[in-house]
Amino acid sequence: MKSILAIADGGPTLEATVAAGAFVAGLVEGHLDVLHVRDSASVISNLAVVGAESGGAALVIEDRQGTVAERAARARRAYDAFAALLARSDFVDRDGNEAAIVVELGRVSDLLVVGRPRLDARKPEPTYVRAAIYDRRGRS
Repeated sequence: MKSILAIADGGPTLEATVAAGAFVAGLVEGHLDVLHVRDSASVISNLAVVGAESGGAALVIEDRQGTVAERAARARRAYDAFAALLARSDFVDRDGNEAAIVVELGRVSDLLVVGRPRLDARKPEPTYVRAAIYDRRGRS
């Protein structure tokens, strides 16, 4: 086992996920890829009802692009915290369908490290988790 792919989705388990990937890569003297996918469709926007006192209700929708950019920045910072400790590592920042990209890169990795699902209110059950488990087959 030499190729480790850690999924850095920017959620609450981000640091632990990257740390686990870095730990395993260090143990096996392997290469760690920390993957962040900018997939705005996978981030649930918060909705809040405001303005009830004015006789009407308005919906405030959080800017998905802002949330996606914030998650990308958090992912990069988490990677940077461990990169100096590893002999071989890369940060991979891609745009697109998160599940499809995880499957694509997971097929050429020996180990995938993902955060625990349901701890992130914005991505309670990321589609990439199911994809990583069931769609990764076909690897030779």
